[in-house]
Amino acid sequence: MNSWVVDTFLLLNAVMLAIAFGTAWLRSSRENRQGGR
Repeated sequence: MNSWVVDTFLLLNAVMLAIAFGTAWLRSSRENRQGGR
């Protein structure tokens, strides 16, 4: 595999992880702000 393919794959994986983690954090913070359990 070429180096740019590996770099792109790692970058895409990191972006997906960041998006998933960000959405989960926003959801939890929003629930806490509304006074949910």
